[in-house]
Amino acid sequence: MPVRRFLFASLLSLLTQAAAATLSITPVTLEINPQRQLMAVTTLTNQGTTPIEFNAALMRWTQQDGQDVTVPTRDAAVNPVRFTIAPGRSQVVRIGLRTRPSALQVTYRLLLRQIAQSAPAPTPGTDQVQAAIVPTYVFSLPLFVTQPSAQENVKASLERTAGGLTLVLNNTGTAHATYRNMTTLLNSEALNLGSVYVLPGSTMRVSLPPTLSTAKTLVIHSTDRAQQDHIETLDVPTP
Repeated sequence: MPVRRFLFASLLSLLTQAAAATLSITPVTLEINPQRQLMAVTTLTNQGTTPIEFNAALMRWTQQDGQDVTVPTRDAAVNPVRFTIAPGRSQVVRIGLRTRPSALQVTYRLLLRQIAQSAPAPTPGTDQVQAAIVPTYVFSLPLFVTQPSAQENVKASLERTAGGLTLVLNNTGTAHATYRNMTTLLNSEALNLGSVYVLPGSTMRVSLPPTLSTAKTLVIHSTDRAQQDHIETLDVPTP
């Protein structure tokens, strides 16, 4: 059964919190050019004072009806699939494709699930347990297997509904598009609109703050997949 997963913005938020505490992951976006290689790697580093344990699994990633969907896949081997990282040490995770894909782009998610630590033992001589709540994390790293000729082709527009304005991003191209850290201005104040990937052949919708409903034009800034500034100037539909 398809498993719906976090949006890109949620991933970045989790990574920011965890990396600041005990863990760093580099890189967080994985790329494979199948004309050159069939493997990608990422490195996890434990910056804390206690061991941390993870499971790793690869999921096929698509978008349906404006939602991210992942399903298990055997398109690639992940190594290792379970590991413990000692304090101050690092672990390299490798993803190796089993075959060279023919599609211009295939998209996956590498799921790294932290395994909860065992419950602490009772304090000697007492019946009490000194317990602490230790958060666990699930990291969802995008993996893009992209032929050099693949190109994105996104048309951006605004829709007005009873719920307000929606940014519509329709990608008819053969490669994903990235809209990272989208912002717009309202009365000289920058509004954060989040981040989103738009996979080939997909349409994604981003609900906009109600305060933008009275604007006549929106200028939306973001960072694209090439780490370049991207600007969309869109007319706001009349009520």
